[in-house]
Amino acid sequence: MTTDSELALWWREHRGDRPHGGRWTEIGEDSFREDERRITGLNRLPRQVPDWAEDVFRVARAAFIADKYTRRDAAPDRWTRRIRLCVPVTAYERWQNTDGELAALLQILTADLWDVEFRPLAGRHVQEAIPQFGAERAGEVAVFSGGLDSLSWAAVRAGADASRPMLLVMFGEGGKLLSLQQRVYESVKQLCGARRLMLFQMSQTAHGDGPGRRLERSSRTRGLLYAA
Repeated sequence: MTTDSELALWWREHRGDRPHGGRWTEIGEDSFREDERRITGLNRLPRQVPDWAEDVFRVARAAFIADKYTRRDAAPDRWTRRIRLCVPVTAYERWQNTDGELAALLQILTADLWDVEFRPLAGRHVQEAIPQFGAERAGEVAVFSGGLDSLSWAAVRAGADASRPMLLVMFGEGGKLLSLQQRVYESVKQLCGARRLMLFQMSQTAHGDGPGRRLERSSRTRGLLYAA
């Protein structure tokens, strides 16, 4: 059961898969501001994504929204939150008995107390890949947040003597951060010698104010979302 100090969030794929027990707040694709096809970019990939990979992305997105929809200043110590999260997954057998490990990972990332559970995903809408004819494949892929860590790596590898291009994956979150990311990317391009640089940009911006409150300003699950 959900306690008064715990927020329970359920990633909705279908209305009929609501978990039992407790007061659940629905989250899902419409929790993001951007159009779903622009968010995931699945239609731009060379082939359909395997079930387990879509599950990882869905879990990471659910954790990101749960993080943004649960304000720290509402916690008793104004920091440590109790978050209950339920996510449906396609490859359910792969996720069995892993809820404790994911909860521990999220606790390390956010310094909060997490309770995670998985449910079998009964059905889904698949975005078919639309391969680009003659599209060039990257020889190296790296995340690109605009922060110092990813910038340093991109700057070093931009000058590498490699015949295949490097692909940078960037999530735009709008506002000043997006303009900063774009300026940093242009700076990295100037460091490229013979090596080509490619950019795969997606958006992950939480929409609205969640369960009647403003969004949490911290975003410690962002790294997990990048990795996913």
